[in-house]
Amino acid sequence: MVESQRLLLDNLGVRKLYAVFGVSMGGMQVIQWAVSHSDRLARAVAVMPMARTAPWSVCVNEASRRALMVDPEWATSTPRRGWHAWVAIMQVLATRTPAAMAIELLHQFT
Repeated sequence: MVESQRLLLDNLGVRKLYAVFGVSMGGMQVIQWAVSHSDRLARAVAVMPMARTAPWSVCVNEASRRALMVDPEWATSTPRRGWHAWVAIMQVLATRTPAAMAIELLHQFT
Protein backbone atom coordinates (compact mmCIF):
# COMPACT_ATOMS: atom_id res chain seq x y z
CA MET A 1 0.00 0.00 0.00
CA VAL A 2 2.80 2.39 0.89
CA GLU A 3 4.61 1.67 -2.34
CA SER A 4 1.49 2.38 -4.39
CA GLN A 5 1.05 5.65 -2.45
CA ARG A 6 4.69 6.54 -3.09
CA LEU A 7 4.30 5.84 -6.81
CA LEU A 8 1.20 8.04 -6.95
CA LEU A 9 3.02 10.87 -5.19
CA ASP A 10 5.99 10.46 -7.54
CA ASN A 11 3.69 10.72 -10.56
CA LEU A 12 2.06 13.82 -9.07
CA GLY A 13 5.47 15.37 -8.50
CA VAL A 14 5.18 15.40 -4.69
CA ARG A 15 8.62 14.80 -3.22
CA LYS A 16 8.23 15.84 0.44
CA LEU A 17 5.30 15.35 2.82
CA TYR A 18 4.58 17.67 5.73
CA ALA A 19 3.10 14.76 7.70
CA VAL A 20 1.84 11.23 7.28
CA PHE A 21 -1.09 10.43 9.58
CA GLY A 22 -3.06 7.23 10.03
CA VAL A 23 -5.23 5.30 12.47
CA SER A 24 -5.23 1.49 12.88
CA MET A 25 -4.17 0.04 9.51
CA GLY A 26 -3.35 3.58 8.44
CA GLY A 27 -1.08 3.76 11.48
CA MET A 28 0.74 0.69 10.25
CA GLN A 29 1.23 2.44 6.91
CA VAL A 30 2.62 5.50 8.71
CA ILE A 31 5.19 3.28 10.38
CA GLN A 32 6.11 1.78 7.00
CA TRP A 33 6.45 5.27 5.53
CA ALA A 34 8.77 6.23 8.39
CA VAL A 35 10.87 3.09 7.94
CA SER A 36 11.04 3.00 4.14
CA HIS A 37 10.88 6.67 3.17
CA SER A 38 11.92 8.74 6.19
CA ASP A 39 13.67 11.23 3.91
CA ARG A 40 10.32 12.09 2.30
CA LEU A 41 8.34 13.07 5.40
CA ALA A 42 8.79 15.66 8.11
CA ARG A 43 6.42 14.09 10.65
CA ALA A 44 4.80 10.73 11.28
CA VAL A 45 1.66 10.33 13.38
CA ALA A 46 0.68 6.69 13.89
CA VAL A 47 -2.48 6.35 16.00
CA MET A 48 -3.24 2.89 17.43
CA PRO A 49 -1.32 0.77 14.92
CA MET A 50 -1.28 -2.91 15.75
CA ALA A 51 2.02 -4.76 16.00
CA ARG A 52 0.50 -7.36 13.70
CA THR A 53 -2.87 -7.96 12.11
CA ALA A 54 -5.29 -9.94 14.25
CA PRO A 55 -6.41 -13.32 12.86
CA TRP A 56 -10.02 -12.05 12.76
CA SER A 57 -8.99 -9.16 10.50
CA VAL A 58 -6.97 -11.49 8.27
CA CYS A 59 -10.07 -13.70 7.82
CA VAL A 60 -12.38 -10.77 7.05
CA ASN A 61 -9.88 -9.35 4.55
CA GLU A 62 -9.33 -12.70 2.85
CA ALA A 63 -13.07 -13.47 2.62
CA SER A 64 -13.65 -10.00 1.19
CA ARG A 65 -10.88 -10.37 -1.38
CA ARG A 66 -12.15 -13.76 -2.49
CA ALA A 67 -15.76 -12.54 -2.76
CA LEU A 68 -14.69 -9.75 -5.11
CA MET A 69 -12.19 -11.77 -7.13
CA VAL A 70 -14.43 -14.79 -7.73
CA ASP A 71 -16.63 -12.59 -9.94
CA PRO A 72 -15.41 -13.13 -13.53
CA GLU A 73 -15.80 -9.37 -14.14
CA TRP A 74 -13.67 -8.26 -11.18
CA ALA A 75 -10.65 -7.19 -13.24
CA THR A 76 -12.37 -5.73 -16.30
CA SER A 77 -15.43 -3.84 -15.05
CA THR A 78 -17.63 -3.38 -12.01
CA PRO A 79 -17.86 -6.79 -10.28
CA ARG A 80 -21.56 -6.53 -9.35
CA ARG A 81 -21.94 -10.14 -8.15
CA GLY A 82 -18.68 -9.93 -6.23
CA TRP A 83 -19.71 -6.57 -4.80
CA HIS A 84 -22.99 -8.03 -3.48
CA ALA A 85 -21.09 -10.91 -1.87
CA TRP A 86 -18.65 -8.42 -0.32
CA VAL A 87 -21.52 -6.38 1.14
CA ALA A 88 -22.98 -9.51 2.75
CA ILE A 89 -19.62 -10.37 4.29
CA MET A 90 -19.19 -6.86 5.66
CA GLN A 91 -22.68 -6.85 7.15
CA VAL A 92 -22.07 -10.12 8.97
CA LEU A 93 -18.39 -10.15 9.87
CA ALA A 94 -16.91 -6.69 9.86
CA THR A 95 -19.57 -5.14 12.07
CA ARG A 96 -19.08 -7.66 14.88
CA THR A 97 -16.15 -8.64 17.03
CA PRO A 98 -15.33 -12.34 17.35
CA ALA A 99 -16.77 -12.29 20.90
CA ALA A 100 -20.00 -10.63 19.74
CA MET A 101 -20.33 -13.16 16.93
CA ALA A 102 -19.88 -16.06 19.38
CA ILE A 103 -22.63 -14.69 21.65
CA GLU A 104 -24.94 -14.11 18.70
CA LEU A 105 -24.43 -17.62 17.35
CA LEU A 106 -24.86 -19.13 20.80
CA HIS A 107 -28.26 -17.45 21.14
CA GLN A 108 -29.34 -18.58 17.67
CA PHE A 109 -28.58 -22.24 18.25
CA THR A 110 -29.70 -22.73 21.87
